[in-house]
Amino acid sequence: MAEAAGGQDLRARLRAAKPAERGPLLRAAYLAAGPQPGRIDLLTTAHQLEPALAAGVLEDLCREAPEDAVARAALIEIRQREGDAPAARRLAGEDLARHRESPAAALAYLQMAAADPAPETHLVARLLAALPRSIARDSLALLFAGRLGRALLPVEPEAFAQDLRERAVRVIRSEAEQDPATGVFHARVAQASTVAVIGNGPSLLGQGRGAALDAMPLLVRCNFPMLAGLEADLGHRTDIVFFVQALKSRIAGELAARHPSFRDAWLAFYAGAHPGPPAPILIEGRPARHCQLPHELARLGVSLSYSAATTGLRALIFFAVFAGRPVAAHGFDFFGGAHSAWRARPAIPGLHHRPNFERGFCTHVLAPHFGVAFS
Repeated sequence: MAEAAGGQDLRARLRAAKPAERGPLLRAAYLAAGPQPGRIDLLTTAHQLEPALAAGVLEDLCREAPEDAVARAALIEIRQREGDAPAARRLAGEDLARHRESPAAALAYLQMAAADPAPETHLVARLLAALPRSIARDSLALLFAGRLGRALLPVEPEAFAQDLRERAVRVIRSEAEQDPATGVFHARVAQASTVAVIGNGPSLLGQGRGAALDAMPLLVRCNFPMLAGLEADLGHRTDIVFFVQALKSRIAGELAARHPSFRDAWLAFYAGAHPGPPAPILIEGRPARHCQLPHELARLGVSLSYSAATTGLRALIFFAVFAGRPVAAHGFDFFGGAHSAWRARPAIPGLHHRPNFERGFCTHVLAPHFGVAFS
């Protein structure tokens, strides 16, 4: 909530400032923000209001402080969203050289290149071959193999998927033995012949697919879907609401008011690094059924994709990869539409999210190798 308040305050100050004052104002706010999440929030707010201003300030910051990883990553993402692939490639290449192609720098470059319309194939192949074997390396190798139509590094997809599934099963079984509620949740998921994961993109609106969605064996929605008045397109049912832990307090306070189906739904979220016992979540004064998913699974998901995956991508990974269920994904537009199904304002991703990377990951990794069907 503090990050959101900071963004709202900056928005008001930028709007009130004269054009010549806005750059120095954003720069000062960024430098004063401190921890990474606060800086990303401020940059996202500024980019939503004035993209050119945010990019210009970031260019200056990157020249003055080349080691500022937050500013450089945000600028690379901005350039990719603008379609300026050469600029993104140049910035990522500078980082790669500055850090002497360390494993972390190589992974960052490869994640940029995965969304590059014309990646430098020879460099990508060399970086993949130099990396030690890991989930992250093999996942990127599968992504590039799908994009390029040829393997740059030999990875056996079935063995890769099976290894991930076995790791997840061990974690889930251990957690279920300690927490009966967790066991009930996972048993419910395991019973589903298909899991429908509903994203909040605009593509479902006007399609009249609500009845078909309601007929799915298990129906999962993400974060704060707004169903009231949209049931013909989005359906009436909700079996699970999947969200990030940072939204836990808001979920408890706001979810039930959005639609009656949320009152009896399971609430599922990943635990933090040091979670402790799960605390009750009250919906309209009643304890909600909820499952605090193990942090170890969250770390596996980061290795498979990237650290700032959207809630929708996290849900797809959990149900398809870790739970091993066939998944039907609906409403995943990767922020390509003007509005989402649950907001009245444009859906603009934070600068820590990488929608182009997520699209490629879903197309070339989740769909062909983990049975996720997108529609």
